[in-house]
Amino acid sequence: MEISQTPMTTTTQTAAVPIVHNGQEMYDAIMRTIEPELCSEAIPLLEEKCKNETDDQKKARAERYTKAYAEYDKRAAEFFAEVGTQVNKLKRQAFSSAEQKNRSEETAKMQQLESLISS
Repeated sequence: MEISQTPMTTTTQTAAVPIVHNGQEMYDAIMRTIEPELCSEAIPLLEEKCKNETDDQKKARAERYTKAYAEYDKRAAEFFAEVGTQVNKLKRQAFSSAEQKNRSEETAKMQQLESLISS
């Protein structure tokens, strides 16, 4: 998974999830692997594409779409959970880095004070 932050340039990478910049891109990135007919660019074309379907074909398509949306919900939840995990990791790293810097500064100041006292 990749998280791209704007305007900052922090990027963390894990396998096979594209960078997404808005909800439509995220929806399409997930749905394209499940049911391409339900991607945002394909939905407006469905009425024309399916206008001559029989009732059985319509029913089968509706069942296929229901399963596709259930799978989408599952994968979207996984995506958001992974994003949350990575955001928390970045937050811990930032805090740890700031804490380390503060500790180094305090150590340097203490050494200066010790040096002044012992002279």
